[in-house]
Amino acid sequence: MHRLILIGVISFCAACTSKTKPEAPTTDSAGQDKSNVASAAENATSTPPAQSDHKPNGVGTFQHDENATHKDDKHESKIEPTEKLAAVKFFVQSREDESKRIKGVVISLQDATGNKIYLPETDEHGYAEALVPVGRTYEVVFLSLGRKKIAANLEVENESRLTLRLTLRYRGWRERKNAKAHRFVIDGIQFESGKATIRPSSIPKLDNVLEFMKHKPSAKIEVSGHTDNRGQNASNQKLSENRAKAVKAYLVSKGIGSSRIKAVGYGPKMPIANNATTAGRQKNRRIEVTEL
Repeated sequence: MHRLILIGVISFCAACTSKTKPEAPTTDSAGQDKSNVASAAENATSTPPAQSDHKPNGVGTFQHDENATHKDDKHESKIEPTEKLAAVKFFVQSREDESKRIKGVVISLQDATGNKIYLPETDEHGYAEALVPVGRTYEVVFLSLGRKKIAANLEVENESRLTLRLTLRYRGWRERKNAKAHRFVIDGIQFESGKATIRPSSIPKLDNVLEFMKHKPSAKIEVSGHTDNRGQNASNQKLSENRAKAVKAYLVSKGIGSSRIKAVGYGPKMPIANNATTAGRQKNRRIEVTEL
């Protein structure tokens, strides 16, 4: 016997400045809650560190309903739940237009031990699915170049033949009017002074970008190098280019296709802090990454 758990809508914004308010749950004639709703929002208007984590803004809950149906149930599934593996099925739709499905979103499920399961990119129907071990609680995470975006906590009960369905409302930068990609600073990247040699201690800081590129094969990025305004502009320009190329070379060495990465240098042309101070100059010497 297959058991279906229908999970409510979880709203997520990849470019909001504040938390969204949870939608009111719908009820049947007896007043029984039929759709538990949670919300999560990520402040992405400033340039956040690429390696920082934060606690979940919203915790997704679910309700048992063996006779439940989903409006996208006709989508052909390629997986079947087993005694020890639950079928988890996600439907990602636009926050602004529920009829619009979002393609190319990557979701990962991470349990308490740190083990991760990556779903494939959502298809043209905004759909992705995976088999996951039962009896665990997972963080539902949107894969991103920026902060770790936890949409919800998902508890998978220790039951056999279990299917879970979850609709996610998503707002990425492409879904906004006058869409413009966010530039993310890779915090902690250090080079040898005046050179384009990445210090070994900084290599782990690139893991977030590597994870993103590995599990989102459609993605292409720009890696940009920046300097402060001390010294000759021509030398700074060349140094910024070489440092961006060094980051690209590392990613390519880990199996990422060269054609998916554009390495550019901007020298001192795009400061994000005051070059008149030591702290400001340090912030301006940076590597940024942008999804194209």
